Amino acid sequence: MNNKRGVVDTDIFRLYHISEVTIDDSGKHVAFSVRRAVEQIDGYQTQIYVYDVESEELAPWTSSEYPSHSPQWSPDGRYLGFLSKRDENVQQFFVLPRCGGEARVLSDAAYDVASYQWSPDGKSVVLCAKVSQPVAGQQPSTESARVIDTIQYKFNGKGFTYNQQHHLLLLDVRTAEITPLTAGDADDTDPAWSPDGEWIAFVSRRHENRQFDLASDLFVVSPQKGIVRQLTRTQGAVKSPTWSPDGSWIAYVGTERIDSMPNHRHIHRVATSEGDPELLSPAFDRTTVSGSRLVWSAEGEKIWALFEDEGRVALLYSSINDGTIGGDRNTPSQITSFDISRSGLIAGVQSSPTRPPELYIGADSPSFEQVTHFHDDWCDEVQFSDMEAFVGESKDGTSVPCWMMLPQPFHEQERYPGVLKIHGGPYAQFGYGFNHELQLLCASGYAVFFANPRGSSGYSEEWARALGRNRGITDYEDLMGCTDAAIEQFEFVDSTRLIVTGGSYGGYMTSWAVGHTDRFCAACSEAAPNNLYSMSGSSDLAGSNHRLVYGFSAQEDPEFYMERSPISYTQSMTTPLLIIHSENDLRVSIEQGEQLFVALKLQRKEVKFVRFPGENHGLPRNGTPSHRLDRFHHILSWFADHLPIEGA
Repeated sequence: MNNKRGVVDTDIFRLYHISEVTIDDSGKHVAFSVRRAVEQIDGYQTQIYVYDVESEELAPWTSSEYPSHSPQWSPDGRYLGFLSKRDENVQQFFVLPRCGGEARVLSDAAYDVASYQWSPDGKSVVLCAKVSQPVAGQQPSTESARVIDTIQYKFNGKGFTYNQQHHLLLLDVRTAEITPLTAGDADDTDPAWSPDGEWIAFVSRRHENRQFDLASDLFVVSPQKGIVRQLTRTQGAVKSPTWSPDGSWIAYVGTERIDSMPNHRHIHRVATSEGDPELLSPAFDRTTVSGSRLVWSAEGEKIWALFEDEGRVALLYSSINDGTIGGDRNTPSQITSFDISRSGLIAGVQSSPTRPPELYIGADSPSFEQVTHFHDDWCDEVQFSDMEAFVGESKDGTSVPCWMMLPQPFHEQERYPGVLKIHGGPYAQFGYGFNHELQLLCASGYAVFFANPRGSSGYSEEWARALGRNRGITDYEDLMGCTDAAIEQFEFVDSTRLIVTGGSYGGYMTSWAVGHTDRFCAACSEAAPNNLYSMSGSSDLAGSNHRLVYGFSAQEDPEFYMERSPISYTQSMTTPLLIIHSENDLRVSIEQGEQLFVALKLQRKEVKFVRFPGENHGLPRNGTPSHRLDRFHHILSWFADHLPIEGA
């Protein structure tokens, strides 16, 4: 008899999010960050843990009193560097001796440090820091007027960014003296030292039209002479530069277009002397994970990265010699952080639909051994639902990858209400990672099904770019094909009791769906772009998002933007609709939720509007824990009120 319980909302306090894995040069110590929601403080704690490969011991190296993250070992392994906000409430660079003792701050409170890297000799650290700070404690009523002359002046989760550039600074570890390396009105980020310590690679957007496109470039600066050289030619976006072991090449993650989106992120390399960038493994039509690090093999013949691959996130390598791709593409899991030692030991954070993330080590991902056990007790208590793949058929005959998760508890003879869950993006993917919210829906008695419709990442670039001007049409037909297949292939799904829900782009498709069909009994549209015309001027991505998808701006064809806006179809909406929005959302402004709510209310439609003060676009994953629980309550109550579950 299975006595395990189902997942509940407060299980967010049982989840540990592991990231930022780094191995020291000896290959014997693995440091990583662990973040968790804490009910008592209604907030989060982030600590750095270290796993000793030889003794198999695991210990926290920083206190939970202050958030600490971004661990990096010094080249000689004597110190662990990290970032933390402490007395000044400004993020600074600290070092912690391996032999024991207190952490010391080495950076200056005048700089808010975003990232850093040790020099090869360990005597210096390059800091990427915000060099202009808002005045602490100043009230909005006493601030000077904001004078803005760039379209990219704010960012979700950060606020106003137009006057807060990031630049590179050189920190002398012995004296704590700081010397500026770069300046100007463009951000300089992603610093990476050359093996000989003579150059620092970095990413910047210094070209004239940078506010109107997606381009960034790779530069190098000499820390001794201050000379700056540009290595790429403003032909795509650049991220995560990493030097080859011999210092002759720099690999980076990049795209090949600047005037349209979405674009796959591929591994490139460029010679540090001169020459055009090279695209590695051009035949491999998958995208790297956004923000994936690159790691060269010790001999310089392979470059490792994380790739999205049909719902998986796989650790794969690109061969320098012939462009072949190697690694494990079969394990149904997602790896979210990794590092590789000089001896070839891999440490990675891996999860699956029924296994929350843990740290694993091994020679490759198929031979991974779990070395942390943060979730073992929780897993012993809870019954998780696995994912079963199935295929839907869109209106034009295209096969659509889909998955089904069973309600818990499940009885074959019973029929269950179904929830169509739509992911955000649309350039994103559902897949084989652990997802608390999907598990919560299953434990609440729902059969949960979802798809990666055209426009999703994780497949070919043609699949990702298939929507274009047909966003809202082709993807809608794919999602309805998924719904039809779920009903046809799984007899326990009750076609008379269906729900649709999603956030961001998933909220857009939810709003769009209820304006084009009445097959759903209830819906929840969250952080949804409901009026694309007004969003084209209010979003933090206003200068690029829809303009680069459609090929023209809202001002050039306002009728088209309104034709693709759910707000234009409110007269056809009959499904009871819950609208959820965060009041500090700069990606999709709250006016998007307000417009849809007012339009439906004026028509006497059944609608409820839930607003979360102080939250931004990242509420579902990073919001205040009490707000996240409140969000779950509103969603599940709305579904239950309009779709009673037997026995509830």
